[in-house]
Amino acid sequence: MTIKMTDVERLILSNQYEIMALLDPQQSEGLNRIAENLRRGHEPLYRTVFQQIQPVLAERDTTFVHEILALHGRLSYSYDALPDKGDIEKHSVRWPGFDGNNETEFLSYTRAQCAEGNFRDALGSNPLEVRNSHMTMTPIYLRMLAAWHQLGEPAQMDLAQIKQILDAKRHPG
Repeated sequence: MTIKMTDVERLILSNQYEIMALLDPQQSEGLNRIAENLRRGHEPLYRTVFQQIQPVLAERDTTFVHEILALHGRLSYSYDALPDKGDIEKHSVRWPGFDGNNETEFLSYTRAQCAEGNFRDALGSNPLEVRNSHMTMTPIYLRMLAAWHQLGEPAQMDLAQIKQILDAKRHPG
């Protein structure tokens, strides 16, 4: 990640690190060192501060996450409303998560959505319980979304519609 800051931005950030050093005596030596490197323009030394910053998630990616969470919320709601669940079990409609190794930005964003209280039907209310699927889910979710779009994105689904979406989950193309 390349970070370019003006002298004013470096001074402001340096001052913030000095304030943090005053507030956290146990970390003060390291924080003051960062402040000094910022003031002196030692970019290779202060660049490490920015390594913890993730790139901004693209709008298409946030839209994808929103859509898949909305779909799973509607699947769960629709399933719960069915008088006859057929051969579908509750775990089949639960949101399985994103892969913590290959979809980390989606998983992180989903946890943030949960912390904000969004998509409770799909996620529940505890960000620490947002699932790591331990397998790449994007291709599966894209098939499920395609099936849902083909159905007209119903908010309330019947048993046949739920099965159609779950079949797309299990069977590629």
